[in-house]
Amino acid sequence: NNGTNQNSSQPSYVCALYFASPFFVIQAICIGFFTIEFFVRILTAPSLLNFIKTLMNWIDLIAIIPFYITLAIRLAGRRNDMNSLIYFNLRFLTIFRLARIFKFYRVFKSMKSFRVLSTAIAESLLDFLIMIIILSVFGFLFGTVAYYAEDHSNGQPFDSIFKATYWGIITITSVGYGDIAPITPIGRIISCLCALFGAATIGMLVSVLVDRYQRIYARTLFINEEPIQIDDYSDDENNDTDSENENLYSVSRINLRIADNNARVKENVINGESNMVEILQTPDSSLDEENPMNSKI
Repeated sequence: NNGTNQNSSQPSYVCALYFASPFFVIQAICIGFFTIEFFVRILTAPSLLNFIKTLMNWIDLIAIIPFYITLAIRLAGRRNDMNSLIYFNLRFLTIFRLARIFKFYRVFKSMKSFRVLSTAIAESLLDFLIMIIILSVFGFLFGTVAYYAEDHSNGQPFDSIFKATYWGIITITSVGYGDIAPITPIGRIISCLCALFGAATIGMLVSVLVDRYQRIYARTLFINEEPIQIDDYSDDENNDTDSENENLYSVSRINLRIADNNARVKENVINGESNMVEILQTPDSSLDEENPMNSKI
């Protein structure tokens, strides 16, 4: 009887430990928040049909369901009575929890830096492919040379081309794991050349990608991606926009007045000069009459 009581109390003890785990508490809080947010979006969706057609909504649902299935199995206490195949299928269902990662896309997609990064990655896919091909080819070449250099050494780890290629790719892309290392002088020289070539190649390609990222960031920063809608701004921003427009309008009116005044001054000067020319060119008859020489003539 005591053994039976201990066996019957063991599942409840394990269940209590599971529910008391801090990871379960954190997971329950997060899933509860996601569930509330999911149902609120269903209730506030303008069109239920469009909501169902959206892929991200299905991903959110798939990320939520495995928690409740696992919780129901734990509460029912049927985990030990389940068939191994059924339990494996349910464990496989928990893999869909990784779909929660896609919820970060919903958070970060409105950030300009994230959009710039995604655009830079999308435009650099060909460069990434070229970099992977170059590193793979040279990793294979260095691995093959190291394989033949280490072929006759005692206890050498390069017993196949596949292992040598693995060593070459790991060495050319990083400092290596250390599980396979050459022991001959020629092999070590090849290892140094492989590491130096990898550092130079990756550095050159990374600089190209960084330059592209900077150009895309500058293009996104200084060029409007979408036309500005006034309705999207708040009242304060609209007031600021109106005041800026009024200031620009007043400045333009002042400039027009100044231009008008300058034009009038120039017109007056031109008219004054023309009047002076007419005065100088027109003979004075009164002076001619008073001149005795003219009267004698």
